[in-house]
Amino acid sequence: MTLSVKCYLLNVSDYTLTLHAPSLQLNGKWSVNGGTALAPPATIAPWEYGQWQSENDGLWQGTNGNAVYIVEGTNASINCYWTNPAAGANDCSATVNGTPGDGTATISHRDDAQASFTYTAKAQQPAPGAPVPSQGQPSADTLPLNAPPEKPTLGAPPEITPDECQYLLDWDSEPDTLPKYDEAAKNLARLRASDLSVLDPVNTKIKFREDEPPEDAHQYQVKVRGRTITVYEPANGAPAKQWLPGVKDMVAPALSCLPTSALDGLEKVILTPYPLIGFPTAVAWTLASLKTIYYCCRDRAHLQGDIDWAIVHEGGHIVSHALRTGDIEFHAGPAWKKAMDDDRAIGTSGVSQYGDSDGKGQEDYAESALMYALTVDTKCERTARKRFPNRYAILEKQYAGQFAQTK
Repeated sequence: MTLSVKCYLLNVSDYTLTLHAPSLQLNGKWSVNGGTALAPPATIAPWEYGQWQSENDGLWQGTNGNAVYIVEGTNASINCYWTNPAAGANDCSATVNGTPGDGTATISHRDDAQASFTYTAKAQQPAPGAPVPSQGQPSADTLPLNAPPEKPTLGAPPEITPDECQYLLDWDSEPDTLPKYDEAAKNLARLRASDLSVLDPVNTKIKFREDEPPEDAHQYQVKVRGRTITVYEPANGAPAKQWLPGVKDMVAPALSCLPTSALDGLEKVILTPYPLIGFPTAVAWTLASLKTIYYCCRDRAHLQGDIDWAIVHEGGHIVSHALRTGDIEFHAGPAWKKAMDDDRAIGTSGVSQYGDSDGKGQEDYAESALMYALTVDTKCERTARKRFPNRYAILEKQYAGQFAQTK
């Protein structure tokens, strides 16, 4: 297994940074690309960045190193340290000695880690007694041909995706399968409404599937944000060796994560002991025209985040139906199709593997609605916007102000 660190040093200053070669240290080896060792560059020009990469040089070894850059014309230097050990956490630091300047450093916690160092310094002030430039705006006659821009543009390296947002780059599963999805699902808890109550159940009979006879059920009234959703569960509970979530402790809190447009289009949730005909592995499904979400029994208990995840996804189907034009649901309309095509044109694939599964945009819209709920007003919003800008722009308009606990 290769353990590596790709390093970027951003020079956000008017000074040239020069490598102090005698101070360069490395455990491991420099990575090679096209026969060239990816060692730190000799200089980094103002408002540019340099990059290098090291990796382990054998089994059960990590890699670490230290590069010192002198800030030309000053008494300052920046010391960049990075490590990706065989055991333990990745780490990095950027220490500025002398003046001027400040340093920052971040690193991702992966086998193929990325570390970003930044040197920042304000422009030099005129020395005492030096001529003071005119405060007026220069005229076109005083500017040289091909004059540089007043503010240099920094060539930025590829952005480092935070560890907790990595699932957005290759979303291929769901909670209770991999830890990264469990952690992502926890974000939905921040959306819960505080005005949530559940009335005591009453006994009734319903069909848990249309081809089955009416059966004994418990009927709950869940009141959330001024809406009432009726939830049904089998009076006898889940079948043997199967599991269904509790209404008060799991389903009701999940419903409180929904945006108002989904709550307005939803009347019933049915916890059914029967699988969906033709799709026996389906966890949940929606009959939007009947304003109903079904949640099926599982082979084992699942986390609250998994219930939130499923309900918010199904809420996307409810909203797509509510936004229909005639008989065409929103996911099948021109606006969403264009957003999918435009995002694909910039090189991003579907939001998730499951979102691509039907090829009609239906699951893509529901997964995108879930993606928006997972990321809006969080550290991962930047990553989601960058990957799916056209989808995100539509969702932002549709869901603005609709979640209980977001801006």
